[in-house]
Amino acid sequence: MKNMSTSFEEVGISVIGAGILGFGLGVLLSNFYSNFAWPIILIGIVIHSIGMYLVHKNKHSKNLALSDALYWICWIILLGITLIFIWRYFL
Repeated sequence: MKNMSTSFEEVGISVIGAGILGFGLGVLLSNFYSNFAWPIILIGIVIHSIGMYLVHKNKHSKNLALSDALYWICWIILLGITLIFIWRYFL
């Protein structure tokens, strides 16, 4: 039987990653700290992604359509952010 509870650490990892990602996006908009934006954004994406994966894997033993849709929408948004920044700064 699959564990239906989500641990504090799993949720915490996701929240911390999202917070770091948000901070990185804010830093990117600031001229003063713009040199640190990419490392902060990448760290946030990695940590948030790990947290999202752990929460989704452990919490959803049933194939809930809404849960799966929200999970993949979040991944698509992260991919979109990555592609926008690559296009903006490297192409």
